[in-house]
Amino acid sequence: MNKMNYLFAVFALIGMTSCRSGSEAIDLNGDWKVSTINGETVPETLEEVMLSFDNTTNCYHGVTGVNLINGSYRQHNQSLTLEEGAMTRKMGDPVSNDVEMKYVNAIHAVKSVKNNKGKLELQDENGKNIMTLYRQ
Repeated sequence: MNKMNYLFAVFALIGMTSCRSGSEAIDLNGDWKVSTINGETVPETLEEVMLSFDNTTNCYHGVTGVNLINGSYRQHNQSLTLEEGAMTRKMGDPVSNDVEMKYVNAIHAVKSVKNNKGKLELQDENGKNIMTLYRQ
């Protein structure tokens, strides 16, 4: 009977450890440079394509390459939702406008976040990587 209790305790500990790994919140706080959107590299000519998170207010701020966007976000472990926010409405050149359209569509499709070797991967509801970001 003592052996059974010991085995039960070992398996319970293993189970609790494996459940916890991967379920901790990822630290989003700070400024992140957007390197890819839907697998396409953001052109180097667009230096200011970025996304910032403030975990004290749960607000995000982005620069789309043309306009500014601000809104709130909700995060629970790896689950992430960026609420539709306010955005300025300037026109840019065709390349910048195209990047902006993809950027806005991508952030509204975000459902989860993954840390992959220090880079953030924002993913859609199917787990597909739709934006890759790295710390500035």
